[in-house]
Amino acid sequence: MSSYPYIVFPQLLLNFIAENSFEEKKVVSRQKNHGKIQNFLAKQAEKGELIITNAIPKWSILRHILLKLPIGLMSFAAALICTIKGVYGGLPLVIEALVAIMLWISSYIKFRDTPDTIGNHHDVNFSCRSEKKQGLNRLKKLKMVLARKVKEAAGVSNAPLGTSERAFRAIVEQYFPGRVSSQLEFPVSIKGKQYAYSTDIAIILDEVGLSIDIEIDEPYDYKSRRPTHCIDDPADARRNQYFVENNWIVIRFSEAQIVMYPHSCCKTIAKVVSRVTGSQRFLKDLHEIPDLQPYPMWTKKQAKKMAGARTRDSYLPKTVH
Repeated sequence: MSSYPYIVFPQLLLNFIAENSFEEKKVVSRQKNHGKIQNFLAKQAEKGELIITNAIPKWSILRHILLKLPIGLMSFAAALICTIKGVYGGLPLVIEALVAIMLWISSYIKFRDTPDTIGNHHDVNFSCRSEKKQGLNRLKKLKMVLARKVKEAAGVSNAPLGTSERAFRAIVEQYFPGRVSSQLEFPVSIKGKQYAYSTDIAIILDEVGLSIDIEIDEPYDYKSRRPTHCIDDPADARRNQYFVENNWIVIRFSEAQIVMYPHSCCKTIAKVVSRVTGSQRFLKDLHEIPDLQPYPMWTKKQAKKMAGARTRDSYLPKTVH
C-alpha cells in the first residue's frame, strides 16, 4: 500500500532531472572529496605532522614575485642613482638593497599558507566559483524548460480553507516567503460536465517557473463521516494526472502529518525543490528538522473504521471538534 507523503513529478521535470543528474553528482563528489581532504589535514595539523613546504602552485608564487619585483628594482635604482651622483656615498646602495630584499622575502613569507589557511587556495576558490556558475546555469536551463509550459490558475476559489490548512500555510510561508497561495482554481471538464480543481496550498517559484500543488488529505469528512481520499477511489488519481500533465508537481500529505509534524512536511517540500533545482537554498533552515515519517494511505473500508473511531479527534485541535 502507498503512503504519505505521496509525490508526483511531471515527465518534463523527470527528464530535466535525469539530464542534469551527472552534473549534480560531480558537484556533490567534489564537495565530499574536499571535505575528506580538509578533515585529513586538520588531523595531521593536530598531531604536529603537517609540514607545508610549498602549499601553493608554483605559478602563483612566480606571479607574486613578479608583482613585487618592481618595488625592489625601484628601491635599488634609487640607491644607485644617489651613489652615482655622490649624494650619500656608497653606503645607501647596500642598505637600500638589503631593505628591498627583506621586504621581498617578507611579502613571500606572508604569502605562504599555514594549516589555518590551507583550505583557501586559489584552486578551491575557483572550484567554488565554478560550482556556483554551474548552479546558475542549471536554474537558467530549468526556467527555459518550464517557460510557457506550466498551466496558470484561472482565479481563486471561494471554498473555505480549514483550520489545519490555515495553520500549515502560515508555517509554509516561513520557509517559502512570498511564494505561497491557497485555493487557486483550475476549471476542468469531466465527461462533459464542468468542474473546478482548487489547490489546498500552492508554492510558485516565479524565479524558475516551478509550481507545486500541496494537498492535505483527511480520511473522512468531519461532519458527514463520509470517506475521502481513498486509494480505491480514482478521483484523486485523475486530479493528480491533471496537474502533472500541466507540469505541476503534486505533493500529498495526510492531515495527521501536517498537524503533528508541519516543519518536517516543509522539509519534504524543500527536498523536492532541491531535487529539481539542485539548490539547497530552502533547505538551509531545515537541516535540524527530523525527516517526515511515512503515514499509510487508506481504503474506503479503512476510512469508515477511522470515522467510527473518530481518529481525527486524536490530532486535530479542540477548536475544530
